Amino acid sequence: MKLTETTIQNLIAKGASRWTKGDRNRLYLNGAAKKIVGLETEHYNSGNIRSATLKGEKISNSRATQILDNIFSAYIDLTTGNLYGRARSNSMDLLRAALDDLIEKEKAQGGTPELDSAGAANPRQKEGETMENNYYKKLESKNGNTYHDGIEYILTQMPYADGYRDGAGNFYPNQLTYYALAIRADAVPDSDGYVPLYQLMWIPTNPEAEDDADACDWLSADSARDGMGDYHVISGNIV
Repeated sequence: MKLTETTIQNLIAKGASRWTKGDRNRLYLNGAAKKIVGLETEHYNSGNIRSATLKGEKISNSRATQILDNIFSAYIDLTTGNLYGRARSNSMDLLRAALDDLIEKEKAQGGTPELDSAGAANPRQKEGETMENNYYKKLESKNGNTYHDGIEYILTQMPYADGYRDGAGNFYPNQLTYYALAIRADAVPDSDGYVPLYQLMWIPTNPEAEDDADACDWLSADSARDGMGDYHVISGNIV
């Protein structure tokens, strides 16, 4: 599938991210993938899915999780037009068919079809707000963003390498793992300007990589742990 530049920009506006390095030119679909396939989810504060619909029809939480796990790390090679994901699956077939339909609609309309968007207000995008005082965007431009279980997170620090710590508190210093603190992109600050803080974790998919940039799928965190305190979106203080 070949995407026009207008379609690429439309998808980026809906949550996709363009990544280039050397001769590689990719469009990671991220949050745009949900809108493309028509998946809508509601989440508990823990990040787990509370309810889900696909094209307006209710589906099980496990089915929604399965779809998200497959499509959120999917990307389009913009040079070849090929779509790639974690595995060949019904979820990827669903995404591929929806993308083909999107492209056909664009051709028929002679432009770029609009995708549905939630439009919920948050500090990341306010009408009339400039880049200089838009703190979420400034934070994202500095440290980047990622996704886990269908939720977008904005990093408050650059990822760092350490050993692996399991849920029971056991520490394995020789098992390379990356961590970073982050806030949810849809978080609305309380009256004092604080939002919950999370710890994200990435397990390397290419631990032998010479460059950290190639060690993980940085746009898909393996876990998001809550209870890490609260982050002040303006000052950066943590309590």
